[in-house]
Amino acid sequence: MFSDDPRIKPYEFRGLHGRYIYIPSKDKNSKRTFLTVYGQHATIERCIALLEALAHFGDVYLVDTPGFGGMEPSYKIKEYPSLDFYADHIKNIFDTVLPANQPITLLGISFGWEIITTFLDKNAAYFPRITEAISFVGFMTYKDFEVALWLEYLLKFVSITAKTWVGSKIYRYTFFQDFILKPFYLYYSKKTPRFIGVDPSEVRRHAAEQSWLWRINDIRTHGATSWDYLMNNDLASLKIAMPIIHLGVPHDHYLDNKKIVAEMQAVFKSVMVYELQLASHAPVAFESPEEILAFIPTELQTYLLADLVESKVD
Repeated sequence: MFSDDPRIKPYEFRGLHGRYIYIPSKDKNSKRTFLTVYGQHATIERCIALLEALAHFGDVYLVDTPGFGGMEPSYKIKEYPSLDFYADHIKNIFDTVLPANQPITLLGISFGWEIITTFLDKNAAYFPRITEAISFVGFMTYKDFEVALWLEYLLKFVSITAKTWVGSKIYRYTFFQDFILKPFYLYYSKKTPRFIGVDPSEVRRHAAEQSWLWRINDIRTHGATSWDYLMNNDLASLKIAMPIIHLGVPHDHYLDNKKIVAEMQAVFKSVMVYELQLASHAPVAFESPEEILAFIPTELQTYLLADLVESKVD
């Protein structure tokens, strides 16, 4: 399922090989450039519709995250996939991929927001190049999660076992096989509200995509990063002189959005909050940019279309 899209180019960070994509703005007069950072369980291909939607407001870059999207994991160079490691990865993107003369808007999706927040905390020298940062269902601390007790224990058990070399191999060659994952996702789709009304062919496509993602993303990295954001990561005490926009879901089935907004208001220079009318933490799938644009609030679209004269950071 890897794409041969000519817009996708090779990328390297500390000897780890991955890919990035650049999509030029549909508005030739736009001065905005987005750097999108996905969380886990994603690829460039899965994000194409989102990136094409963002291209209505500016140029768009998305770079693989080590261990995800098919990019080689940090373990290959004997480094732990910590937030500090990923923050250095974002710094490398600024230094080697992004244009030096364009104002950058950072967009972090879910766990990708913790990566962006850590980058901002460590790299104030880059602030003149950044206009603002956007959180798309992002979170700040392990305390933001609100799930059923049985699910909490399950997630923590899988994470702590998958973060080991032995555990990751056991999962890879037992549970994370296509003949197990596809039926699981097809069964799961019948039990969750977010698949109600979804065309059966789309559900089958989604199941096939999820199976593929588990097999091309590094399971040990997935376990380590999940364990950290469920148990250790806490960015709520930082102070960062950066304006941000938070896109949250009122009925998020994983996160307490009100708590997240309060934490962000204590950390960042200013916070603009928009609610996304989604049925769950993140969309099931969108086939077109138009479907993405349909749930982005009109006020936010107007803001993103406004000309950027200078950085909004002091």
